[in-house]
Amino acid sequence: MTISILKVLLIIISIIFLLSLYSISFLLSSNNLTIILAQQDLETTKYRDLVIDLGNGVKTNAQLSIPAVGN
Repeated sequence: MTISILKVLLIIISIIFLLSLYSISFLLSSNNLTIILAQQDLETTKYRDLVIDLGNGVKTNAQLSIPAVGN
C-alpha cells in the first residue's frame, strides 16, 4: 500500500515539475514574441510629399517613397 502511495506522489510531483517547466518556457518565449512584435513597428520607408510644376500654371501633388535604412 505504501508503494502505491509513493508512486502516486511521484506522478503528482512529476506533473507539477513539468507544468512549472512549461510555464517558465512560455514566459521566456512570450518575451521574445514582444521583441519581435516591437520590431515590426519600426518605420522602414520614409515618405516625402512633393508638388510638381507641369508648366502653364498646372501643378500636381506626388509622394516619394524611399527606404529608411541603408545607403
